[in-house]
Amino acid sequence: MPLLVKLGKMFSILAGVLTISAYACGSVGCCVALLPAFLKGFASLFFILCAGYLMNDLCDMEYDGFNRPGNVFVGHRLPAGLAGRAVTALFAAGIICAFFVNPWFPAVILPLSAALALYNLYSKRLGIFKEAAISLIVV
Repeated sequence: MPLLVKLGKMFSILAGVLTISAYACGSVGCCVALLPAFLKGFASLFFILCAGYLMNDLCDMEYDGFNRPGNVFVGHRLPAGLAGRAVTALFAAGIICAFFVNPWFPAVILPLSAALALYNLYSKRLGIFKEAAISLIVV
């Protein structure tokens, strides 16, 4: 999947979070007051989603090389070692940003990050349970 399409997916997900947050607040004034926390949460989720997509490309290098040989990002455009370090840095940045949002946000982000990492590591072995794992991560 091209990088711009992946970024577009992430921004559409985060735009949905913004919309839901605006409805939950009930007024524009409330949303303006929460804007700094929202932007910190947005940054946290953005870094974690970037790490998840990059980790998926890293874990699926052999499959992508066979199924999409002209559209491989990790291994061709980005060396695998650098991609692994970038995944670690992006997950760390997302988790660190989570601690600046509020006290309970890391309690949500840490299990989400762990689930996303485990999904990427074991998704090819899940078989028919792969869709259930995706549903649990998205919820």
